[in-house]
Amino acid sequence: MKVHYYGPNIDWSEEKLIDQLLHPPTNMIAIDTETVSLTDRTMLGFGIAINPNEAYYIPVWPERSEILESVYHLLTRVDIFKLGHNINFDISVLRQFAVSEGYPYCDVTNTHDTSTIANISALDPDLHTLALKHTKLNLDFFTIQDILQSARESTGKRSVNMTDADPDQIALKCANDVRATYALWEPLVNQMNTNMWDCYQVDRELLGILKTVERKGLALNQNKLYERYKELLAQLELYEDWGNDNGFSISSPTQVGMFLGYNNIVLPTTRSGKQLDTSEEILQRFNTNPLVRNILEYRKLAKVKSTYVEPFIGKDRFYTHFRLDLATGRLASGGEKCLDHICSNGQNIPANLRDMFTPDSGIYSWADMSQLEMRVFAYLSQDKALLELYKTNQSVHNDTFKIFYPDKPRYKEDGKDSDYYTKAKVGNFTMIFDGQDSTIASQCEIPVLEAKRFRQIWFARHPDAKLWMESKQNTGSTYEETIFGRRMRIPPDYERGKSHSNKCRINYPVQGSGADLNKRALLMLYKKGYLSDLRLQVHDELLNDGIEFYDNFPHELVSNIHPDIYVPWEVSKGEVWI
Repeated sequence: MKVHYYGPNIDWSEEKLIDQLLHPPTNMIAIDTETVSLTDRTMLGFGIAINPNEAYYIPVWPERSEILESVYHLLTRVDIFKLGHNINFDISVLRQFAVSEGYPYCDVTNTHDTSTIANISALDPDLHTLALKHTKLNLDFFTIQDILQSARESTGKRSVNMTDADPDQIALKCANDVRATYALWEPLVNQMNTNMWDCYQVDRELLGILKTVERKGLALNQNKLYERYKELLAQLELYEDWGNDNGFSISSPTQVGMFLGYNNIVLPTTRSGKQLDTSEEILQRFNTNPLVRNILEYRKLAKVKSTYVEPFIGKDRFYTHFRLDLATGRLASGGEKCLDHICSNGQNIPANLRDMFTPDSGIYSWADMSQLEMRVFAYLSQDKALLELYKTNQSVHNDTFKIFYPDKPRYKEDGKDSDYYTKAKVGNFTMIFDGQDSTIASQCEIPVLEAKRFRQIWFARHPDAKLWMESKQNTGSTYEETIFGRRMRIPPDYERGKSHSNKCRINYPVQGSGADLNKRALLMLYKKGYLSDLRLQVHDELLNDGIEFYDNFPHELVSNIHPDIYVPWEVSKGEVWI
């Protein structure tokens, strides 16, 4: 039958063991998939644990299990509670397998995830799993890297993947993983308090919704897409010609470093010490220099072309895949290698590219939470000036603009925000995330001395905010909490330095609380039927295909999700999402 069994009942007949697998003793199973690599998600097999001591491995490669289809059917059943450790990854693998085999998709509604629970509890999910493997189950532990090293030694190859590994070793690893995952469930759940469990349930329900939304995608307007492609080619060519005229290739990091060095821009070297560091992070420090700005703009345009335009020419739809594993609980999206479509990050699409999407219904409607993280910061810091501005329905950004640029125009001639107002707005958001002089200068595109003045004026206007931010520093706290009780593990000082850890103590409560508010709103709108056809979530914004979302939007319902933080929504509609 080509099925590996690991457990105490090795004296049972094969028929009896398989019957137990196909009719698990409880409605809970733990699952895990094994793939060629993290990027090549071709499934080699999958494991199922029916309790902490018994597991099965069902191979797809190199020999396919004869009962594969029957066992796979377990994963499609909504009455089976499927437990995983980062189950989002396993769902993606199983979905790709279903596409290749013509199988139905696995169920995404009755799932649970020990990794998510560990994150919300501020535990290191990987270390927690390893600890259980060693102390609870006494299982032999080895990693993928251990398996690959064995493959190098046995094959003599330097570059290997899991298809070069011993299939029996893969099977044992997978069986150990699902048994450990099963064993994790009860102790993790028992150490959660009511608030943590509530936060977990929000993420769990959202995962099923987002996996459904992913399959819809956004229809593409190929005419608009090709127009953007031609525009980008022309713009990139101008920058390339500029580089050639100055004796260097703008697409070559090495030549860029040499060119900037010749022009008295002193760059640090890379870690290897073999060349100058021309990463975006480093170049942003010199963004007031026109030479550097040209290089940064070229890279920005090149990335847009390669990420959002070129791959989708000739395609019907744009897809993205969502993730819920960020430290703050914020939703993220990105691309995966898929058999039936191309996908990319749906949350960083440049505003001038949004017209490449066309609604299936003929009209989009979208809603945006107004100044979400600024309002959360005002509540957390209890800054009197910020709270008063929101209480009297004034704009915090306009307040900063008037203080910092009293003699500058609020609008351009075309009625759009002036560059000065935009700098004030960007400066506000940079400040609440503890942006230092260099960061403000980079984000606002102003000199460092002007950025220093901005910080001084901002803190003078918001002294309570300054006190709150200082109170979060050097506390040694191992986690911070959102306003709903989600715990967010603070990276230890040894990972990225004490300064980074302190910054996280400020950033995490603000970003995590904003994410909690947005996710609760999304879930409420979806379950009550207001989001009739959700297509995308972009941080504080929700995009719906259809007019109903605009016509029936329940402002009061989702503006008061937290009783002490009123967050108004801006709702729009149009044939083009803007």
